[in-house]
Amino acid sequence: MENITVKQHYVPRFYLEYFVGKDSFIHVWNVEKKTFIVTRPKDICYEDNLYETVWEKESPELGKFVLHNQIEKYFSRCEAEFANLQKLILDICLNDENKNALILRAQEKKLLCRFFANMLLRNPYTMEKLGVDGSLDDLEGNSEIEALREVAKALGINDFDALAQMSYKKVVLMDEMPESYVNGVCHDLEDIALEFFYSKDGGFITADFPVSFGRDSEIKAGNIKTAYFPISPKVAVLWGNYEDLKKRSNRVVEVNMESVIDFNRTFLKGNAGRYKYVFADCKEALEACIE
Repeated sequence: MENITVKQHYVPRFYLEYFVGKDSFIHVWNVEKKTFIVTRPKDICYEDNLYETVWEKESPELGKFVLHNQIEKYFSRCEAEFANLQKLILDICLNDENKNALILRAQEKKLLCRFFANMLLRNPYTMEKLGVDGSLDDLEGNSEIEALREVAKALGINDFDALAQMSYKKVVLMDEMPESYVNGVCHDLEDIALEFFYSKDGGFITADFPVSFGRDSEIKAGNIKTAYFPISPKVAVLWGNYEDLKKRSNRVVEVNMESVIDFNRTFLKGNAGRYKYVFADCKEALEACIE
């Protein structure tokens, strides 16, 4: 029997494993309840059948879901590459002999952009904002959609809406088509300089919405694009078209705990409303940045 994944993580377990503390738990700040808890990567950041699309009428031939587990299997293949890349970044950045070295090759930088895009787009918050599981009512009367609906009926497929929703979901979450959202995010990042930050004492936090993006509101002059991704408690990566960052592009810079706390607070402020949980490898790291 085919192995079917029901419990679908929107923040991958391999990523969260790096934020497990010495006590073998992730320390969590529950934003809504304003409480601290501890948990394990397998027990958080998941929903049952999150990436599935339900047929209106289930049948023995088609089953309950359209192309069941296709997106989850795609994520599984991607995660093998992303996990290797995350380990590579940490191995290089945590080695004192590499402080002035270029961190990633060209193809590895492209893979890091895909990793970022995956973490951004697979999140329930993003999916809701993009209307991934929304109604197709807005397309009612659209001549092209209606023509496709008639073709589907002629082929004996009456649940056109489920097919359309699944197709849109694939455009958002997978990189199979040139015009996919994944490729769009990667295109936006590939021409921007990136820099890695290393804290020997750790302290970087993450969240159930583990990336940030946009424009730097602290800099009034200029048009500063920025993206941020904590890789582990000791390493984070920043993309940005800052002039000083361009000079240090693709290198690692050591930062002190004060800077780490500033990064953490900026990350939380920029993502306000997008996350429900904040993660760290110890309670002290959470307490230092939660205002």
